[in-house]
Parts: sequence; C-alpha cells; structure tokens
Amino acid sequence: MSRSISRIAVASSLALGLSCSAHATADPGPSPDLSLEDLLKADVVTASRKSQAVQDVAAAVFVITHEDIERSGATSLPEALRLAPGVEVARMSSGHWAVSIRGFNGRFANKLLVLMDGRSIYSPFFSGVQWEIEGTLLEDIDRIEVIRGPGSALWGSNAVNGVINIITRNARDTQGTMISAGTGNIDRAVGAARYGANLPQGHYRLWAQGGSQRSFDDSTGTPGNDDSHSTRAGFRADTTVPNGDSLTLSGSLADTVVNARWYEPSLLSPTGIDAQNHSQHSNAAHVLARYSRLGSDGSETVVQAYTAHSEVQIAGTVGERRTTIDFEVQHRPRLHGVHDVVCGVTYRTSLDDFANGNTVVFTPAQRTFTLASTFINDEIALVPDRLHATLGVRLEHNNFTGFEPQPQARLAWTPTRTQTFWTAVSRAVRTPSRAELDTSFDVSVVPANPPVPAVLMRNTATGPNQLQSEKVTVFEWGYRQQVNAQLSLDIAAFHGHYADLIGSQEDTQQFDLQPVPHVLQTFTRTNNLAGRTQGWEMALDWRPTQTWRLQATYSGLDVQVDAPATDPVAVGYAALGSHSAPRQQWMLRSSLSLGHRDELDMRLRHVSATQQDSPNLTPIPAYSAFDLRYAIHPTRGLTLSIVGENLLLNRHPEFTSDSLPLQQLQVPRSVFVKANWQF
Repeated sequence: MSRSISRIAVASSLALGLSCSAHATADPGPSPDLSLEDLLKADVVTASRKSQAVQDVAAAVFVITHEDIERSGATSLPEALRLAPGVEVARMSSGHWAVSIRGFNGRFANKLLVLMDGRSIYSPFFSGVQWEIEGTLLEDIDRIEVIRGPGSALWGSNAVNGVINIITRNARDTQGTMISAGTGNIDRAVGAARYGANLPQGHYRLWAQGGSQRSFDDSTGTPGNDDSHSTRAGFRADTTVPNGDSLTLSGSLADTVVNARWYEPSLLSPTGIDAQNHSQHSNAAHVLARYSRLGSDGSETVVQAYTAHSEVQIAGTVGERRTTIDFEVQHRPRLHGVHDVVCGVTYRTSLDDFANGNTVVFTPAQRTFTLASTFINDEIALVPDRLHATLGVRLEHNNFTGFEPQPQARLAWTPTRTQTFWTAVSRAVRTPSRAELDTSFDVSVVPANPPVPAVLMRNTATGPNQLQSEKVTVFEWGYRQQVNAQLSLDIAAFHGHYADLIGSQEDTQQFDLQPVPHVLQTFTRTNNLAGRTQGWEMALDWRPTQTWRLQATYSGLDVQVDAPATDPVAVGYAALGSHSAPRQQWMLRSSLSLGHRDELDMRLRHVSATQQDSPNLTPIPAYSAFDLRYAIHPTRGLTLSIVGENLLLNRHPEFTSDSLPLQQLQVPRSVFVKANWQF
C-alpha cells in the first residue's frame, strides 16, 4: 500500500502500461452550451440503471454538470454537491465534511449511497463515506447525478435517503495535456496534471493531484489542529474490442493526512475532558473493469468487477485495514411490447482488520462482510409516451442481518412532452455498521462532586446478530415542467416513516477504583428509535439570455425521531436525529458570460439553524454565505480565475461532530486563485 508521493508516481507509470487494453462505457453527457430543452432531454442513468431523459424520470433527480462544477469554483467533491437542492453539506474542519440528503446528517452520515463510476464508496466501517479519503480530479467529472429519495430497489441497502453518482468523462474527452495550480488562504497549495492520448482502439488518460489546506480557528480565534494534506493519482482507459464491445479500465491511489483535536473523556481531568491532538493517515487504492456488450437483438449486458483496499491509522486510537471485492452483472433484454426490464445480480465481500487503541475497542478485531443480491426493474408503458408504471424489487442477503427485500413502485404521467407528474412509494434498509455492532468506547465523564464520585459513560458492543437493519417507507410526489425554451421548474415532496432506527439504552452500573474511584455506566446500542421525515424541494432554472443563467433552489425539511421516554440515553439519541439537519436551505445563483473571454458567477445561499435542542451538541446558528467567481480566458486553453467564498462573514460554524469528540471549528472567509492550462 502506498504511503508516499513517490509510490503514487510509480503507480502512475504502471497505469500507463496497464492502460493499453481498455475502453469506455460512460455517457459523455450534455455539453456546456446545451439549452434548457436539451438538458431536460439529456440522459441520466442512476434513476433507473438505464439511459433515460431527465424529463421522463419518476424520481427527484438533479444533475450537476461539468460546467456547473467549473463555474462554482469548488475545490472538493462536497463543495460541488452544494449545488443540488435537498443535499445537506456542512464543513466541520479543514478536512472533515458532513454530507447527507433529507436529514440524519453527521460526521458518519449513514443513509446516503455514493457511487463513483459504478463503484460504491460506502464503507461498512460506519455505513457512510469517508470524504477526506475519497476524491478525484474535478476537471475529469462529466456530471454528478443526485437522486433524492430511496434507491435501494436498484442499488441495494444504504441507499435510504438518496443516491449520488459521480460519473467521470470518457478518456476520449480528456486528450492532450492539462496543468492546473492554485493557492489561497485555506487551500494553501493545490496542483494537478493530466495527460491523455490515443490507444490502437481507444483512448487513455493519466492524472495526479495534490493539495494542502490550513487549519481553521475555533470561536475564540485559537487555531485548531485540523490541517490536511492529500495526494492522488489515477488512470482511465476506454477501448473497443474486436467484436465491437466496449471495455473500461480505471484505477486510483490516494494518500491523505487529516489532523484533528479531540476532546476525550478523562477521569483524571477536573473537567472530565482531555484535549488530545490526533493525526489520521489514510491510504486507498482501487482497480475497476467494466465490459459492455450490445447484442444483435438490441439487448444490453454489462459486467463489472472492482477491488479496493484502504488503510486508516489514528495513532493510539484505532486502525483499520479493509479489502473489498465486488462483482456485478446487469442485463437489459430487448422485449417487444410494453415492458422495459433491467435485471442483475451482485456479490460483494469486504474483509477488515482493526487495531484497537486506548479509546476504541473492536471485538472481534476481524470480520468479513458478505452481500449477495438480485434485482429486477420493469417499466411498463400503460399508455405509450404518456403513462408509465415502474415495479421493481431487490432481494438481498448479508451476513449481518440476513434477508432484506427492498421493493419500489413508481408512476409517471407526461400529458405533454414538457410536463411530467410522478409519484412513488419505496422501501429501503440500512444495515448496521461494523462500529455499531462491535465497538466499545468511552463517551463522556461527569466529574466528581464529593461525596458523589465521577461517572464514566461507556458505549459497549452489541454483539453479533443483536441489531436489525433500519427500515424506511417513503411516499414521494413530483412535478417537472419546461415552461418555455428559457425556463424550467422541478418540484418534489416526500413523507417517510422510519422503524428500528439504531440508538442506545442504559445498561449496567458498577463501581471501579482505577484509575480513580468512579461509577461505570454502560449503555448498549439497540433498535429502539422510530422517526418520520417530510418536506419539499424546488429547483428553478431560467436563462433570460444566451449568456446569462439564473438558478434558484429551496428545500424544506422536518425530521422527528422518537424514543422511549423512560430512557434518558435513548432520548438523547433521538434529539441528535431530530436536529441533525437544517429545516430550510435556499440558494440563488447567477452565471454570466461577458463576451467570449470573461465569466462572472455569484452565489448566495442560506442555511437555517441546526442542533438547537440537542443536549450533547453546541447549537449551530443560521448563516448566509455569498460566493463570487471571476474568470478570464486570455488565450485558447488558458483559464485564470479568482474565487471568494463566505464573503459576508469573517467566519462561522457549520456543524459539530455528532460521534467523535472533535472541537467545534469556524469556516473562515476565503480567497482562492487558480490557473488552468489545457493544450
């Protein structure tokens, strides 16, 4: 496993040798100069696992295009996701993010499935995404498809509140050389390089990037120990094999260091808290192959396999090594009639090995997670070109919770080619994570108040087969219209019922003498919570002229989590869930092209308060942020840009860690300048 920049460079050279036998299946997607009408006709694949026009999708879908990412000035994947309605993105520190959809946000948000070129980047460690580890070259992203609402019938467990699919560009679209470099008061040094060239029957590209971010300050202006550093490299090759089928081969390496200051429980501290600086060193690597075949009868078959390996080390606290192998076959037969069927099978195995530290203990230290599933999805033309029903189900089995059926039913009515009414009902599950099943760790200390001794709160392992999957049933409605060639509107509403949410309950008490006399209060994780969510989302896109685009998004959300009133621990966990995401978010965005060389982009966004009534977290007040980007193209292939973010406030908090005892830090006002040269 790579632990240095030099080894990543070696892997890049190896990628050049491997890339001589590969080809593409990714859809190039809409080009930046498409009209609104063309954008609504452009295909998405995440909503139904097949190419389908946005206008016809019976789901809440939003597409972040390559041009959107470029003109937003984003320097990371979570920043780019702010562009989509209903997505909650909060920056916790220089390198830590909380990202979710429709509530339940947190450092380890676990109800969102994220894919990158068909590869799940979900981790069984905590059933979420480690955003500080995952990444790719933003210039290589073709589009990001955001599906709000359950997607488990198509993509499997953990696609509870949404699916994010990051689709990179075909290698044929990244030919030549690209060099970019930037600096600012947060991103101190960011650089990237890419080279693409021809293969005998296709194309390939090699890329590498590195970045360094400075630490943030807390509310008093004291610097935190949260600076971060990352280095990544990768390749992609797309080729056509002799019989006309296509093959894609891709891979990447990553080496990241993210620092943090933890406020750990301590029986020896008068306050019950001990501040400790930690450094998280992570390595990750993956290789993916995808083979696509178009049959003579019009059928489509895709076979995909990948392997991924990662290592996370926090000295003295915890270490994880994980290897995952995934294999999937998808088939779309050509049926003559009213049925359009997509079906497939998936098998995944993930082996972990944990090194226990002083504060976190995994029992057992090693586990293997296995998952096998099959799905079928049938779109039925009840009235051709007007009324379509979709019925689908995924039958899944894993060795943590057993058999998990996940069905869906959708209905889309298109009275005209510019209007779509849709509704859906879905069931999804979220499997317990390795951390929920098998960890024991100290949560907090109530300091001694003589003659009352100190109380140490400890969350203990539940044990095998003691937790069930979390379950949700969601009802959705939506309306999408292209009002005219310049204006489009998209509205979605939802109501969800959650059962068997994982919380905790009080357990045993005992008196210990070491290291000082204290009471040990344990509590264990259990499925003792239930909840509901409801809300609506809106996206408005208006192009008053060919060179000016205005966008507005809004999302309203209400989350209520209930617990047994007699258990204070369960009540505390319920409060965390109820106040884990803002009740309102809105954004206004303007993109203006000034002639052929200049671009002016402005964005105003507002996020309402969170965590106001959570007993264990510091409230986050509402805030508004104004971002500004100006870019110029002095010569062909060269772009110079300057980006200012959070210009209204000197600094503000966006989230407090809900799991790890991290200090609360403030996101500062920032300026970033960048040069990008393609030739």
